Amino acid sequence: MARGTNLFFNNFGSSAEQNLINDLVYESIKIYGIDIGYMSFTEDDTDDILGESRKKYYNDYTLLEVYIKNVDSFEGEGDFLSKFGVEIRDRVTFSVARRAFAESVEADQ
Repeated sequence: MARGTNLFFNNFGSSAEQNLINDLVYESIKIYGIDIGYMSFTEDDTDDILGESRKKYYNDYTLLEVYIKNVDSFEGEGDFLSKFGVEIRDRVTFSVARRAFAESVEADQ
């Protein structure tokens, strides 16, 4: 006879561990992260066929704390110039806490 899962560990009904991990991530980004400027945009004149916006307006600016996760191609590879234009291959990957994004960006809208 199958008894099911362990009765002492409720992984889906209790959110205490998830809240603890969220708090630790939020605090570590506050300690080891940097402040960047985040610009949100509003769309205008949307194309009915493709669903793309023809005009975007960048009006709002807010500071957001992020953690630098990865940096690629800043060590001197340079920009790639071809007959079709300039291709910039520098990349940086940021991590942001959902709570920080909701507090700073979504509260302004």
